[in-house]
Amino acid sequence: MNISIVGRHCDVSDELRAYIEERLSVIRRHFDRVIDVDVILSCEKYRNRAEVNIHASGTNMSGHEETKDMYTSIDLAVDKIDRQVRRYKEKLVQRHRNQHKQAKQQPADLPVVTYELLGPDVGVFEEGERKVILTEKHTAKPMTVDEAVMQMDLNHTDFFVFTNTITNKLNVVYRRADSNVGWIAHE
Repeated sequence: MNISIVGRHCDVSDELRAYIEERLSVIRRHFDRVIDVDVILSCEKYRNRAEVNIHASGTNMSGHEETKDMYTSIDLAVDKIDRQVRRYKEKLVQRHRNQHKQAKQQPADLPVVTYELLGPDVGVFEEGERKVILTEKHTAKPMTVDEAVMQMDLNHTDFFVFTNTITNKLNVVYRRADSNVGWIAHE
């Protein structure tokens, strides 16, 4: 964790610098992904302002406080940052738990779907004879019909095979000739 301390209209003594580093060590104990910490101290007449900005992997947090005493301002600003860091860490833990819970709920063996694509340059064959040009294997991921249509549009394909999360059955969405979307559900 890189700590940068800047004083505006005031001097930052070694004692004050050590106090700030000691107070910020609490944040390091709660959250070890903090990359940079910027502390800006400013003094104007009877107002002492402390501003703390944290740059962690994936997010930025800031807290500032203004009182008559610089040490009190630092304490209050660091307390604000500490609350933000705790909330962010709880959010990450909760997201991890939800992903772990969803992974347990999904069936362990997702069906592997094999479908055949016939290209326009199949060649000339006698009636009733066809040649397979390309065979692809895909995992039918669990999702809703709306998500499958969105994936089909994002991939710029004419059909998409998926496992319906509601029925846990194999389904297909496909683009019709009239530009609408068709849905084939397995019963």
